[in-house]
Amino acid sequence: MLAYQMVKENDPEAMKMARSMKTAFSARQMHGSIGRMLQEKGRTAEAETLFKEELSKAKPVGGKMDSITYYTYAVYYAELLYKNKRYPEALPFITEAEQENS
Repeated sequence: MLAYQMVKENDPEAMKMARSMKTAFSARQMHGSIGRMLQEKGRTAEAETLFKEELSKAKPVGGKMDSITYYTYAVYYAELLYKNKRYPEALPFITEAEQENS
């Protein structure tokens, strides 16, 4: 919750706090909210970093995929890309999210 408040206040140390979360569950739950708030604050690069990190954790190479987390972050990431007019980059993520949700 502190990291979320730091983003809300536009504290530049918010990403450091977000990364310091120890449990995977806490990080997974909060990184989405933190990333979306970063995006609203115009801190798109930081939001993109969080989303990409969570996507890579949800779909590890050769590991078992966490499809709920992957779907959630694929949608967040596709939305970020779309809002920044990066349409070709967004399409694979929204397509893959749709396939995971089917």
